[in-house]
Amino acid sequence: MSKPLPQSPGIVTPVSTPNHAGTTVLQPVNPGAKVGLVDFSSHILPHLSVPNAHTNSVYTRPPHYYDMHLHESLRLKKIVFLDNLPQGFADTFDQSVQGLPAGAHQWKKKPKFDISSIPIIKNESHITRFYRSQLGGVYGSAASGLRFKKSWEDVFIWSTTPAGSVDRNEAIADGFLSINDDPAVLSRLSKEDQESVQLIDQYGLTNFAVWEFKSLVCGPHVMKDIPKLEGSFPWKTCVERLEDDEASSRCKYTNHRIDGRLIVTGRRTGPDASQVSQLINACQFQSGSKRKDRSVSVDDLGGPSNRPRLLDPSGPPQAIIIFPEHARDLIQQGWTEAVIDDATYIIFRAGNEEYIGIRHRGQQTLYLSRCITVSAQKNPTHGKINAALFMLSFDDAANRARQIKCALSPDLKMEIPIWNLIIDKQPELLFLTRPESEDERKARLSDRKTQLEKRDEKDERLADLAMQCKAISLRLHGSLPASSARNRNTWILQRTGNLDPISKNHNGLFIDFERPLSGSERVFCAYLGHTHWGYHSEPLVIKLARTAKQRTELMAEYEQNTKLASRGVKSVVQVYGIFQCTVRSLDEPMFLLMSYGGEALANRGPAYGKKVTTHKLNYRDTYREALCSFRDAKFAHNNITESHVLMDVPKERVTFISIAASIYREDYPKNMDDSWFQQMQNQDHDSVESMLSLEESQNPLEDEPDASTDASTGASCAWDQLLGGEVNGQCVAGSKYLLDIR
Repeated sequence: MSKPLPQSPGIVTPVSTPNHAGTTVLQPVNPGAKVGLVDFSSHILPHLSVPNAHTNSVYTRPPHYYDMHLHESLRLKKIVFLDNLPQGFADTFDQSVQGLPAGAHQWKKKPKFDISSIPIIKNESHITRFYRSQLGGVYGSAASGLRFKKSWEDVFIWSTTPAGSVDRNEAIADGFLSINDDPAVLSRLSKEDQESVQLIDQYGLTNFAVWEFKSLVCGPHVMKDIPKLEGSFPWKTCVERLEDDEASSRCKYTNHRIDGRLIVTGRRTGPDASQVSQLINACQFQSGSKRKDRSVSVDDLGGPSNRPRLLDPSGPPQAIIIFPEHARDLIQQGWTEAVIDDATYIIFRAGNEEYIGIRHRGQQTLYLSRCITVSAQKNPTHGKINAALFMLSFDDAANRARQIKCALSPDLKMEIPIWNLIIDKQPELLFLTRPESEDERKARLSDRKTQLEKRDEKDERLADLAMQCKAISLRLHGSLPASSARNRNTWILQRTGNLDPISKNHNGLFIDFERPLSGSERVFCAYLGHTHWGYHSEPLVIKLARTAKQRTELMAEYEQNTKLASRGVKSVVQVYGIFQCTVRSLDEPMFLLMSYGGEALANRGPAYGKKVTTHKLNYRDTYREALCSFRDAKFAHNNITESHVLMDVPKERVTFISIAASIYREDYPKNMDDSWFQQMQNQDHDSVESMLSLEESQNPLEDEPDASTDASTGASCAWDQLLGGEVNGQCVAGSKYLLDIR
């Protein structure tokens, strides 16, 4: 049978209903009448106008580190609209009113709106405060009485501060719904409800609905664009790609990798509540096969508009709508905030308009209501919708908490697929109800050891592939070493000497461009990856040369590294080759790809305080041994500065860089007196000892104009002898080896 159309909640219409005696009596359609909720259930909120003092900003925060690194199984993949969702909430409200006890009409302090004056709204923070002070408490009072059936006393609390013991510093929503933790209030609840509250808190579900607010200026534009996101959702990730040459982004967080791969964020996530599926199915059934145009106008968000789909294949090219980036950012932000609290209900509000969302974990789908124009919402009213939302969100959390309890029971051992996801960074929760056993600790350490061994194996395989490849793609992720490159997504780097100038990358290798190192315009951090391994290596370094002079110097550095490595010198970085790429007409930069040697000693300077002293004490022998490998192989570095001495502390390995000016004794006549070469090696030794000295430097780092400009000062006396043309009567072509390595 089809359901009758609901009457206006503010009108009591007599309806003939037979009673138990068979006689006909008149019943009010508005169920709130019998308990004095007519004013609440029929109240229409005022329209919030935009004052002159309101901010003109239409800025929406783009996705941050936590959003962009969210575990793939926790991301939003699809948006589905439920046009009848507001009516579904209203039906829940009406049913709850019918279930109130007989004495409910005598309860004191009935929920009542008292919006005598509207404060001046200047930004989204004022919108948030208005909801908290004028609406949240009223909705919480009504929902408390309807759900717990004790009084209109506030059991539900709406706040801008998250409740519970969840420690978080990322993805914090603007508003939260939770339970009043006052023992006097909780003691009046039924035993079943008290147990539900206890379980909700135990499993970190304390904030069971979250709100995200937008200003009166920015909000309407974003709300207008949300319907364009219906269907597959384009989650914005950090450096991830489906294809080698496509646009991508990276987060602004520097340390966003662990064990050579991207950090994964999220939280321990439970199952979906059974009531959610029932509500979704009911709303979808009521909607039937009819499709409504959900587009909204900026001037009148309730008005219809003929809009083409985001990518409408049937429409002309000019019908393709510009991607609604701000709407995407808002939805992604709100979804991530719900993930952090494992909340099901997400509300997006802009003062006069709002969407209510249901997060379905298993389907990774957001079910959204139609756009609710708050001040024009008469049937059902905003009060009925939000009071029902409060009740449903609590029941949802209680159901899920009981499912988690059963799943963790040693007798039942129910399986929750997304409960055991491997997540690197998540909020501190109290869902771990017992300490780790010794067997579990051993198993964890064993797994960790196995993971590190596999990582090392992959690193070796990646290094071998990098040494052999003819070409490799450099994924830029929005960063451009060259500002006017033809391709702003991917550059194909060709190994120098490659006879096939158009060869592509066929072995799955790619390089993820990260960031400049130490403010340099020519040296960058990067990561070597493979399309099929889901893994990125430890950090690599790309050194860029653009001018002919820089290319000559870079080639010399590559050749010297290769020579040193072939002579058994361990304290140099591994080089993978010299590559070139045409980024635009007449611009073919050269790239030296090499392993990352660690932090420069210069970066462990005065800012580290006692740490740098401890570091020098702990590792001074390691630094000395690294220099000895140069001496033993008959090399002099000839350019040692604090910026050119690196250390990878976990591996306890020191390496020297910027070695284009290094001297190999065997390149000179054997009958030459060795005093000049010994002097160079001694100056290398003195430079290292000076750096390892615990006394305060006489030339602080900040006073040096450029750490790389002292290329010829490390052994100036020796160079003076060489450039003079004679050393102890022997003719030396020293100018051949003099290079500006800046």
